[in-house]
Amino acid sequence: MAIQAAAILGDSKATLIPNVLESGTKPASPEVRRRKFETAYFPEIVAAADKALEAFDQVRQDVVRLLHRPWGKREVSWTDAEWDRLERQSQRYNTQALMISCGTVTIDKASSRDRRILLIWNKRIGAWQLPKGRRNIDEDFAVAALRETKEETGVEVRPLYLRFGTRFTIPTNSRGLEDGEVAQRLRKRPFKTGGGGDGGCDNGIMDVLNRDMFYSSEYPDPATGAMRHIYWYAAKPDQSTTCTRDLMGQEDLLKMEMRWFPAPEAVYRLKMSVEKEAVALAVYYAEQMSEEEWRYSQQL
Repeated sequence: MAIQAAAILGDSKATLIPNVLESGTKPASPEVRRRKFETAYFPEIVAAADKALEAFDQVRQDVVRLLHRPWGKREVSWTDAEWDRLERQSQRYNTQALMISCGTVTIDKASSRDRRILLIWNKRIGAWQLPKGRRNIDEDFAVAALRETKEETGVEVRPLYLRFGTRFTIPTNSRGLEDGEVAQRLRKRPFKTGGGGDGGCDNGIMDVLNRDMFYSSEYPDPATGAMRHIYWYAAKPDQSTTCTRDLMGQEDLLKMEMRWFPAPEAVYRLKMSVEKEAVALAVYYAEQMSEEEWRYSQQL
């Protein structure tokens, strides 16, 4: 029970629990300990759990509503007015003004109802976060996301295949034909064109089981002022869900602690809305997959 309270109420409340349970000159019986615990903490636990579920439901509704916006396709006439519109909406960054980061929403037991999310407690800023960090020079974005997760949490992770609509394309060769080996692998997966919004086949969206970036976000980095653009990938534990300190970076050992939380509580604890949305979206995609797709994804 004390462990459950620590997970819901946080460290500040958890430190009080032993004092409540162990008060008195004699060791309390299990029944007395249970009554003391429930009297002192049960109302707060229920209230915290209700808030977590409410927050998760709200974020989930928001991301699903945006996900199902109607995507159309229009004929573009390249007039001066069209070029002017593009100029007004363009965003420009040089490499010193843009910070590329990659992170993961790592889900334990993603194919079941008992889904837990891997978070880190950043001691330096005092906040729960998703694992993420800057990519190295010449590093693949997905590789960077998995590496940063391992270094910040001490958990070895690998890609988690989810089904979602994407505007990525099937590779083609120099003659414009689908690249044989890659295309065959994709074609074996259950997929359809026209995912996401209106379900049409001419909106450039392909709904396919894949391990690519499923979400991105950006905000100004408080320390440097550079625009931090984050690419989010879904991941799962390779084997163990516990922290192996030898896998962590030296700096991360001093400032990071990892913990698994149920998805609603993870959303409730995260500080930034963009990270709350990333968790809710990954869980939503996981919920939409069939048993056949989960079995197939385990082979990838």
